[in-house]
Amino acid sequence: DAGDCQINVHCPEGDGWENAINATCLIMDGGTELCSGTLINNTKNDGTPYLLTANHCHSLAPNTGTWVFWFNWESPTCENVTKSPAKKTLSGAKLVAYNYQTDFCLVKLNTAPPVSYQPVYCGWSRSNTAPNKAVCIHHPSLDVKKISPTKKIEIASFFNDPNRLNAWKAIWTEACTETGSSGCSLFDS
Repeated sequence: DAGDCQINVHCPEGDGWENAINATCLIMDGGTELCSGTLINNTKNDGTPYLLTANHCHSLAPNTGTWVFWFNWESPTCENVTKSPAKKTLSGAKLVAYNYQTDFCLVKLNTAPPVSYQPVYCGWSRSNTAPNKAVCIHHPSLDVKKISPTKKIEIASFFNDPNRLNAWKAIWTEACTETGSSGCSLFDS
């Protein structure tokens, strides 16, 4: 159901972004799509199954124990699918941290994704220099995994933050984001 602007992750735009693709999942609750999420590493680099998403996803469904995570749900080609492809799922998580003002939510999955899921735990950067290109990997409108590339990134203040903390703001040059994309990460090289 995603908009026509969306690009499947197995299109040429996804080449070189395989780690980000394997780190991204869809979050469901009670059969309803909530958001996208990203497996994220910790400084111990020990594979603790942390997942980063948006706080407003948690606000919509605060019982993270009922969340279901869909991994590897994507079209096997660049073409859109007419039938739902296979997915790999995990159930439940525990809330670790969240913040309304910066709209982040960190959960710990009840079960680590098995090796067969090809999970990737992403790192992060505290750089204050905008990257020259980036992508978001997401599940817009309860659709299979998509990629949205950009070559224009600005610094902007968080909308709800009285401290006016800065964050990256992607200006989409190809594709876009929409409902269901919330919680996806912005990946640089």
